Amino acid sequence: MSNSSATCISDVPQSLLPNITACQSSATTPFCWPPNGTRICVPAPSGISFYWPISYYPESSRVLIEYDLSSNIFPARNNTGNTTQSITKYMYEQHALAIPGAPTTERALKMYMRTKQEGKDVINHEGPTLVLVKTAEYPSPSSRPTGSGSYNNDDDKDALTGLTSGQMAGIIVGIIVAIIAGITLCCCYGCCACCGVKPRAARAARRSRMDEEEQAKVVAQGMELMEQKGSGAPRTGETRPPTLDPGRGAVSEEIGVASTVGGDANEIRMVELDVGRDRSDPPPKYTP
Repeated sequence: MSNSSATCISDVPQSLLPNITACQSSATTPFCWPPNGTRICVPAPSGISFYWPISYYPESSRVLIEYDLSSNIFPARNNTGNTTQSITKYMYEQHALAIPGAPTTERALKMYMRTKQEGKDVINHEGPTLVLVKTAEYPSPSSRPTGSGSYNNDDDKDALTGLTSGQMAGIIVGIIVAIIAGITLCCCYGCCACCGVKPRAARAARRSRMDEEEQAKVVAQGMELMEQKGSGAPRTGETRPPTLDPGRGAVSEEIGVASTVGGDANEIRMVELDVGRDRSDPPPKYTP
């Protein structure tokens, strides 16, 4: 196929569609349209249509139309036999080459047909060399070319969650705020170490009150026991009140001079009842 048009075109002429179909059926060349030397008007907002024979390439192959063989990006399209390719300002200014003797607005751009099968390396095939004719200024700044046709890339798994980066950031911030709020509430209600001083002080105060109550019970029991032992005999002499032994934390009850019925008048008996106990011992059992 050849193109003898002296003017550039923006897309495939409808009159050439039968020839393109015949080329696809014969499957003797890696591409059918546009042919070598086709003059393409740029910018082309709608992109340029490319056609190739499906059966020329191995079954299950994916096809990519590319101008740069050093590119590692491979958004492989299904082998449908046609697609649309954008011709960007970047391609025109950075990759298309000046044509000797031609106006400066005309540049040549070599295209390639690249195929890939699962588990195999990329294979490069010949594509058309296009003549890009700049008929107007590009409206947008330089950009990396991207195909405007539909394609399926099985290796692209970057959108598994279906969330944007802003949504992901919002979720992360919400989790952090919830953790901080939980720690603050925990401390305010004394369920962690930062607020554990007050509960410990309260427990110590309760233990102190319990010790004092137990000591008072012990003193009362000692007094009652002494009264039982001394019943039936008049008691004389001096009696000292119960005292606390600061060294042992014990209570001592000492009764001074006492006399008993039927005993020697000169007999003097000293009665001392030590009801002291260590703080680790349990309180004595009360016996009436």
